[in-house]
Amino acid sequence: MYELYIQMRDSIKNEETQKATIRQQTKYEFEKAMLIQEQEENEKQRILNEKLKRRDNLQYSIVLICLLVIGVLVAMLGRLSLPVRMAEGIIFFSFLILFEFLLVLADPYIENWSGGAPGFKLLFNAGIAALIFPLHSLFESKLKGRLVKKN
Repeated sequence: MYELYIQMRDSIKNEETQKATIRQQTKYEFEKAMLIQEQEENEKQRILNEKLKRRDNLQYSIVLICLLVIGVLVAMLGRLSLPVRMAEGIIFFSFLILFEFLLVLADPYIENWSGGAPGFKLLFNAGIAALIFPLHSLFESKLKGRLVKKN
């Protein structure tokens, strides 16, 4: 009976050891699969972020070039004599485009600072508008003098 007891005990311990080994191996494989999946997701997210950053930089560059072209065109219009309303409209439009570009450029930072609250975002936007208003007034008086027909 003692020999039978020893055989059964060894058999049970061996089965328990096998089950524990299988559980550990399954746990290891699961954790490894999760780690690989997490790394793949991180890599996909990094690639997506790089693509978005590249696209945004390209669009910012294009908008900046357009702003420079508009500025040069407005400056070159000084050789022509335009009606007052048209001169005011051209100047207003160019500064409106500049203001929108500044808003688009500053939006990610404003989003972080404001936490997405619309009231704070409006205050930031109003601050940007207040900062470029003196510049608008200066350019309007200078450019309007160049663009308006001399009587």
